[in-house]
Amino acid sequence: MLATLLVSALALGCKCCESPRCAQDPGSPRQPAGEQDAEHPGRKNPGDAGGPSQDAAPAPQTLDRFVDDSQRFALRLPAGWRRMTPDEGRSLRAGGRTQVPAEFLEPEPPRYLVFGPIDRWLAGTFDGRALTLAESDGEPDVGPSGIADVKAHWESVTQRGTTVVVERLEVGSVGTEAHPALLGRLRVGAGTDAHTRFDAYVPSGGQTYCFALTWPAADAAAGEAEFTAMCRSIGMASKARGPVHFGSKLLWAALFGLGIGVVLHSVRKRARG
Repeated sequence: MLATLLVSALALGCKCCESPRCAQDPGSPRQPAGEQDAEHPGRKNPGDAGGPSQDAAPAPQTLDRFVDDSQRFALRLPAGWRRMTPDEGRSLRAGGRTQVPAEFLEPEPPRYLVFGPIDRWLAGTFDGRALTLAESDGEPDVGPSGIADVKAHWESVTQRGTTVVVERLEVGSVGTEAHPALLGRLRVGAGTDAHTRFDAYVPSGGQTYCFALTWPAADAAAGEAEFTAMCRSIGMASKARGPVHFGSKLLWAALFGLGIGVVLHSVRKRARG
């Protein structure tokens, strides 16, 4: 059993370097805000999310609702954002002149999804803002042990040459039903190349979903507001089952990918052209 899990973790570890395996329908189902999910009646739709607290960062722009094709989760996206299809990623890569980092151009539904102002990317504009969703088998401990594992992972990335500073990492929750999660804020790179990344590590149904919002460091307050709004809107189809104690390091390696530090470091440089 352990050998099988090791193989699975390693197979997922380099997702950012693999080519997309298949194209999927770019459409996604949508439901009116305020209704319950028909397939999962115990979960409220993200449209029911409450407003920001009084001490929140500047108010984010209007958000558009996205419901996962497989009904695993739902959330609200910044206005004008949508999911990239593998065909669109291939088209941009084939052009060879896009400023969008290659790692954002290789979505592999359903395990690795990329969101952003895709139409602007297709038109040749990239401003350093993107959201990715990575799914991995197993669940972390949403507590001190899980926090220690995440910090250890980013320390190892720094040791390999890419500076990653964990500015904040804490136990929190997402959605109106307070689904447990680890919430973090990272500073990636140094000097003018640095940018901010906001992470939500969400266990659900035996899986871990990492929602990672990449944002320019100079506009981090707006990124914080967008991240807060998205976290409040997230609805998960299944409750957490509990941590996988024997394989936490494998889980994080699979979830982030061995080259993810280099991926993040490249975003700011590509945005500046």
